[in-house]
Amino acid sequence: MAVFLIPIVLLEIVHGIEAMALFPLYLTEVLNSSVTLVGAVISTYLIVDVVTRTPAGWLADRWGRKPILLFGILLSIAPLALMMDVQSPRTFLLLSGLNGLGAGCIWPAIYAAVADTYQRSQRGLIMGLLSTVMLGGLAMGPITGNLLLGLTSYRATFLICIALVFLVFVIVLSLATETKMLRQDGAAGSTEYSLRSVTGELVLLGVIALLLTVSLAFLLPIISLYGAQVLLVDKVTMGILLAIPGGITALALLPAGHLADRLGRKLPMVAGLALLTVCFGGAPVTTNLVVVTTGATVAGLGYALAVPAWNALAMDRIPERTRGLLLGAVATVQGVGLAIGPVVGGYLWEQVHHYAPFLAGALLLLVATGLSLRVGAHLHSADNLSTISSIPQGGNKNE
Repeated sequence: MAVFLIPIVLLEIVHGIEAMALFPLYLTEVLNSSVTLVGAVISTYLIVDVVTRTPAGWLADRWGRKPILLFGILLSIAPLALMMDVQSPRTFLLLSGLNGLGAGCIWPAIYAAVADTYQRSQRGLIMGLLSTVMLGGLAMGPITGNLLLGLTSYRATFLICIALVFLVFVIVLSLATETKMLRQDGAAGSTEYSLRSVTGELVLLGVIALLLTVSLAFLLPIISLYGAQVLLVDKVTMGILLAIPGGITALALLPAGHLADRLGRKLPMVAGLALLTVCFGGAPVTTNLVVVTTGATVAGLGYALAVPAWNALAMDRIPERTRGLLLGAVATVQGVGLAIGPVVGGYLWEQVHHYAPFLAGALLLLVATGLSLRVGAHLHSADNLSTISSIPQGGNKNE
């Protein structure tokens, strides 16, 4: 696990710098592009990412996790090197798509490797750990990006991103092992459930994930602009303000994942989505920095409760033999939300109102909360999950 944690942190830092600081500000301040185009650039990256995830997961089932992971990392380096000298927004858009192709190969391989290694009774905790690492990296991204842009230059920031991705490649090439070889075709894994039951369960979870990710993605192209134009703070101050809820959320993810293993997946998921709904809906109330930071922190705690529980529940339901493929499909559903959200969020900001992305997100989160209340009608209870996870799985030492 440790060999994946550092690459995840570094990749998420780079993605956070790109999507929430570097690209929005570079496009608007250097290339004089609109906020809608900023959303389109981020969405292009995410759309290609989404389209790639399912076939990349299928390939990871057949060729192994490590080769696909290395290929994705290499594809993430080249576009960044070219973006530094781009003067055309269209070319920037195309390079963003190539960057997304690399990302689409990375995450199914990582998720499949994790599912290869850990049994059900540990997955809430492990997904809490992974989410902590990912969110920590993502939170550090805009913070680092704003600080770098405030203290150095755009070119220096691009070069630092390239160096970080190259470091990830070296770490994975040198230290990562192939987890797929740990699994045997005869293992029982997740075959307790009928195909129809698994499909229905994954559809319900997929809809919840889609609504959640669309809501969160509304903020990707506008969070730095929100600091500058609504809160009226400079880049460095905005970076510092983001650090507080980001740090608290990262610390909460691990115990929240452990809670999902002990109390079941449903309760943390419902509570987390409800907290997010309230915080998004309350965004227009004030611009007081203390209140805004407190609200962002509570929203982060909601994220910490919901996401590890959701991820663990999805991993519980996916059959072992098609783990890469179906985890790629699940990641695709999540990615669809991330692809749709930025362009809609940028449009709502520019054409409706600065608070429109927050209120639209609150509406979608309210629907997601309602759907999460129905999980008990379609999924086995927490007690059954605990019982099933304690049964030896086909003699496999890892399950």
